[in-house]
Amino acid sequence: RAEAQAEATPAEDDEIDFAKEGWMPLPSAEGSAKPTLHLLVKVDTGSMLACDIHIPPLSFNTREPLGPSKSMFLSVLKGEESSLILKMDDEDVLLSPGDHAIVRSGTEYSLRNDSATTAVIAKMVLIIHASVDAGANEGVGEHFEEEEEEADEGAEEEEVEKEAEEEEAEKEEEAEEEEEQEVAPPAAARGRHSRRVARS
Repeated sequence: RAEAQAEATPAEDDEIDFAKEGWMPLPSAEGSAKPTLHLLVKVDTGSMLACDIHIPPLSFNTREPLGPSKSMFLSVLKGEESSLILKMDDEDVLLSPGDHAIVRSGTEYSLRNDSATTAVIAKMVLIIHASVDAGANEGVGEHFEEEEEEADEGAEEEEVEKEAEEEEAEKEEEAEEEEEQEVAPPAAARGRHSRRVARS
């Protein structure tokens, strides 16, 4: 059976120089006909990874979970009709060239080429959603809480300063009134002085 599979391997596999073209080897799962799959990275921005994956006949990768902050878009470029099996948790999805699929975050998935003669090439786009990073959100929340606390403290200080200024102003007014009262003679004394001046 192994010899038959080797003879059935398509010529297109021989035409791909994986090392020269920059394909990275990926270990296949136990029981896979070929020991390695290959991955060719096309775009990597940090938040988005676009690559092509080459899956030899009767080969598949190990099931792995897609992280909670990630989602993956899959598009089949080459292969036999309904030969690519996308396993998502307990569901099997048969895909042909031209078909597309989405793997949601938290899903355990694997890819299997069920063809005995033709390799599958598919495009995978992995999206990393930074907005759901809990640690980042907590940091942002702490930052805003600190700003609010600083603003509250500043408002309290301004209120205390305002009250102190008002108290100082009131004391100054009272002091001025006391000085005026000490300088000005009583009204009765002013009256007696006026009468004396009139009689003279």
